[in-house]
Amino acid sequence: MATDPAFAETLLLVIDFEATTPAGHRPQPVEVAALAVQHVPGRGPQPTGWSYQSLIRPPDFAPVTP
Repeated sequence: MATDPAFAETLLLVIDFEATTPAGHRPQPVEVAALAVQHVPGRGPQPTGWSYQSLIRPPDFAPVTP
């Protein structure tokens, strides 16, 4: 796939989603991030310069501790 010219023209968006899992509750989101990358032949995936990151305040029953 890395040798396909169409793949080198495709912009990919990598998403990272972090959560905390408080005892007795479903996982609660605490952070989301995204990074745009594009495949460069011979170098692999390279960041395009666009990224996004945001912290999410969890509910009081799911405190985030050091």
